Amino acid sequence: MVQVHLRLYKRDGNNRLFPTKRGVCFSPMLWQSFVNQIEQINTSSSVEETILIKDSLMISTVFIENIPNIIFQRYFQKKDYSKKFVPGTCVLSENNWLELQRIHKIITESVMWLTFDRMLRNLLLSEASKIMPSAVVNTDASEVELVLTTSLIELLCDYLGNSIADVFECYGCVQQYGNQLGHECITMDYETRIRLYGGLALFTIDFEQLIKDFIQRNIQLLNYLNPIFVNKWDMLSIFDNAKKMYIASDPNR
Repeated sequence: MVQVHLRLYKRDGNNRLFPTKRGVCFSPMLWQSFVNQIEQINTSSSVEETILIKDSLMISTVFIENIPNIIFQRYFQKKDYSKKFVPGTCVLSENNWLELQRIHKIITESVMWLTFDRMLRNLLLSEASKIMPSAVVNTDASEVELVLTTSLIELLCDYLGNSIADVFECYGCVQQYGNQLGHECITMDYETRIRLYGGLALFTIDFEQLIKDFIQRNIQLLNYLNPIFVNKWDMLSIFDNAKKMYIASDPNR
């Protein structure tokens, strides 16, 4: 399972870095939810603030000797709606925080690669190995690659659209405003939806089910799904093409 760790490191006698227990970890979905709100956390303010994310992460701006610090704490909500904090916190100085703001896109790209590229390949090969190979289809390999790639892009586009709908936060609906035709969930174009919710939607996709659907859709071509063939795929490029297909499917374009 992919996790993002914000953790205090120390050096041993050989000057090698090693992680301590002081830190917090994020699932890919929680990390993306945090990234979506990173600009709202203002260390230059003179007021201490607290932000709660996904009912599992508390981020607080506190002043220690008049110096702003950012504290990350994981928690879970008990049945009586009280919060129980998980042992371990991460305290960032203002400079640490500014550095995190600078590199968070690089971290997100790494998370996407590990989640989407490596995991999807492994799931694909694992699921394909469970199916009894069918008779070899007398088809050109390049044609098969095109068929399978297009099929995966189309399927991922469908899953992405459903995930965006699941994570979409419509202010008009939340506030129960009238005239639903004016709500963001109706008026927002698909390109904006991808920009605002694409990353979060990616991490909510059920990849195991997606791969099972892909296998069933292309069961006659399973003989071609070997490690050499699958490892040729640029999974991030496939994801980018799925996003473009989703944008192109906007009924208002």
